[in-house]
Amino acid sequence: METIRVFIAVSFNQKLTRELRELQDQFKQLSLNASWVKPENIHLTLKFLGDVETNQVSKVFDPINKTALAFSSFNLRLSNLGIFPSWNRPQILSIGLDNKEEILKKLKKRLELELSNVGFPRDMKPFSPHLTLARLRSPSNKNLLKKEIEKFSVPLDHLIKISEIKLFKSSLAPKGAEYTKLFSSSLKN
Repeated sequence: METIRVFIAVSFNQKLTRELRELQDQFKQLSLNASWVKPENIHLTLKFLGDVETNQVSKVFDPINKTALAFSSFNLRLSNLGIFPSWNRPQILSIGLDNKEEILKKLKKRLELELSNVGFPRDMKPFSPHLTLARLRSPSNKNLLKKEIEKFSVPLDHLIKISEIKLFKSSLAPKGAEYTKLFSSSLKN
């Protein structure tokens, strides 16, 4: 049976995409050994489903719809730059999201419930909402990176509107992953 690699996420408007590109450009000057995420591919993953049989993909549509209809659109703020998993083993450069009301965790929990009702296993890892900017291939220049991150501040007035949940197909290509939207559902207004 043929499979496709899929995930559920929210993506962002062109204004934020441009700002994230500018942010990446600042950090590219540090000569990090990194693979930079294409700005148009930056998203907030809610659930990575992995390889799903093509005839099973449509089973995901109803859980996405039910989740979207249970939430009104909402705003988030960018918070701070960070490194995963730690400075001893830096692998991901990311920007966090301020989730004061923990609305994202509630959205994720509901999505997990709806998906489990149609046979997809729940994700047991803690949910840590972030936007991946780069994958670090080695710790070279990590001290310089740490200094830059410490002096960097994200504009706190920048609101990101979350109004839609999307299902994406991920295709691995020589120039990086390519994402294709397969389905989307709008949150209540």
